Parts: sequence; C-alpha cells; structure tokens
Amino acid sequence: MMTTEGRSRRTMRVDVSYTPGDRPFVMARIAAGTLDYSDFRPAATAPADASGETASAPDNCGLDLSALRNIDADIELRANALQASDAIARDVVMAAKLQNGQLDTSVSSGQIAGGSLTASMLMDVNADIPQSSGSLNLASIDIESLMSLAGQAAPATGRLSTQLQYSFRGADADAIRDSVNLRGNVSIADWRIELPQLEAFAGPGAGVVDMLNATAQIQDVLQPLSLTGTARLNGEAVSFSTSLALSDLLWGQPVGVAVGFKSQPLNANFSGTVAPNGATSGKADISAASLSRTLGWFGQDTGTPLGQFAFSGGISVSSAELAMTDATIALDDMHAKGLLSLATTGKPKITAALSVDTLDFSKLIGAGGGDANAAAAGSGPAAIDLSILRQFDADIRLDANQLGYG
Repeated sequence: MMTTEGRSRRTMRVDVSYTPGDRPFVMARIAAGTLDYSDFRPAATAPADASGETASAPDNCGLDLSALRNIDADIELRANALQASDAIARDVVMAAKLQNGQLDTSVSSGQIAGGSLTASMLMDVNADIPQSSGSLNLASIDIESLMSLAGQAAPATGRLSTQLQYSFRGADADAIRDSVNLRGNVSIADWRIELPQLEAFAGPGAGVVDMLNATAQIQDVLQPLSLTGTARLNGEAVSFSTSLALSDLLWGQPVGVAVGFKSQPLNANFSGTVAPNGATSGKADISAASLSRTLGWFGQDTGTPLGQFAFSGGISVSSAELAMTDATIALDDMHAKGLLSLATTGKPKITAALSVDTLDFSKLIGAGGGDANAAAAGSGPAAIDLSILRQFDADIRLDANQLGYG
C-alpha cells in the first residue's frame, strides 16, 4: 500500500501489486477524494527547431499498442470528485482490465455536469490493426458544465443525452474516421444558441434560437441520419426534420440531405446535396400565407403589402451566385415560370427570364382596392421610392399574357 499527497493537499490511497511470469500481471486499486485535473496536466511545451520556431506535432499519431499483448492488468480508480476549473464530476469510477490482448475499459460518474455518464470500450489489440467497440450513455448533461470540464467554452446552453453504441478500427484519427460506425440516438433539450450572423441578416433580437429540443436517430453511418425537433426563432415556434447521409459528412463528401421546416410565417422543404464548402443544389418548395409577414420575420420591410406566396423549383447556392431554375412562382393570383439568378460577387446583379400569366402592377406597388384606395384618394398618389434600384444591376425579361393595374 502506498499513500501520496498532492500539492493541493488532496490524498489518495494506492494499492499496487505485480506478479512476474510469462504474462506479467499488474493489479492496482486507487481511492481518492477530490482530484484536480490541473495537478496532473503536463505543461504545454514543444521543442523549438533550428529557426527558433516551435515545432508542431503531426495531426494524426498512430499508437503502437503491441506491448499490451504481453501483459495482463486489472486497474481501478475511484474518486469522490474530479475537478477541472469550476466543473466537478462526482462519484467517478474508472476501470481497465487487460487480459490476453483484450482491453476492457469503462468510466462512470453519478453526478457530472448536472447529469450522469456511463461509457465503455472493448479493444482487441492482438491484430495488427486494433478493433474497438463500446457505448456512450449520457443522461441530461449540462453542455456548459461538460465543456468546462473539458477545458472549452460552450457555444450553447442546454442539456445533452445519448444512448450510443460504436465501433471502429485503428488507433489514429484518420483510421477511426474512415471505419467508425454508430447506432443509437442523441437528444438535446432546452438549448439556447446565439447566432450573430442571423441577427445581422434578420435584425436585432433575431440571432437567438431558444427552446430547441431535438432528437437524432442513427441506425448505421451508411444509412441516413434522422433529426427532428422544435425551437423558437425570432418569436415564432418552428418545427423541423432532417435526413442526411452521416457517412458523407464524416468522410468530407457532398452530403445528401432532405430538410423540412414548418412555422406560421413560412413552410419550406429542400432535397439535394450540400458540399463541404457550403455549395448547395437541389429542389426546394416554399410557401407563405403572407409574404409581407414572412419578410418582416426576417427583418425586411418592402413597404408594400404582399399576400400569399409559393415557390417550387431547382435551387443552387454558391459563394458567387444564387440560382433558381425551372421555377414556378405564385403571388396571390399571379403565376410565373422561368429562371432567376442573383450574382453576389461585386455589385449584385439580378437576372430573370419569366413567363407570367397576369402582371398586376397595383399589387406590386401596394395600390390595391378597398381601404387602400380610399386612403390614397384622401392623400394623393403615394410616391414610389426607387432608391433601392441603385444597389444592384438587373436584366429582367418578362413575357406576360396580360398586364393590369387594379
């Protein structure tokens, strides 16, 4: 038996035995109070090269585990608490059993980040390429506390739960990525995420997604992942569903994806592919009971009442262009077919070639009948602000069967 005392005066009891032989055997039992990760973390140093610059380690380091084939071991650590910065995991048990080249490890915590954790891994190191399988079960883990325990800042708040089984081959990042398989589910509850990019587009207060609850179902990395959920975005309740090829995502390939989005202001569906660089192509269907309300939800105000809207057609998005092909567009009783594109490099340019059944200018400039006409009669014709036309170039060609005004 050996007892040690760290610099923060935390004690632990260590019982170790070693049995020599053809297959040496190591047994260790460690019981500790509170362990502070900072007491055991090595200093982050790297040797400098001849130029005086710090040398960087290779991205992927394959581990040589062959030595584990020739020794057996049974090691267990029990700690009342494991602390990293302000985060604390309590009732921690870590165990590792090694026998005949089979390494069976597990870790559990009855109280970690507001929830609990149970994980295991069985690794066979007898083959030249190790094979591993295991599970990861998290129950109602607070994401901020979990990231703090890992020494990272969380981009969101909320709780995370998993019931996952996994397997992979190899001991370096590339081999694991190329061979990993997953089965189970991942769920998030009451998440809140701040997206400044969305606020810049949709206006103040729109950059927060809250009340986000979602569940991902994974059957196999070669099968589409199913993700469904609800959230609140810019004051509106939304629901969504997504199906995507997880293997394409892991291997850095264009990802086949199907997305459904429902809310009071807007309903949308998309089916297509998304490339690693963000380029997107596929078919989209969009509908809105009131286009004015939808645009207002995104922080845009046309100054013109716009009614029921629908779009269906091919869509592609890149860093340089947004293009819509074979498009069918409806705005109230006006219908159009054709193509549209928006070049986003330099000064924006709109290009369109549309065939329209009836083009009613009164609806487009807000001069409809009823109360609007009465108001206009009392105050005179409203001035049309054309200053927006200075902001872009356009080449728009319309083939209309009928033109009208009111």
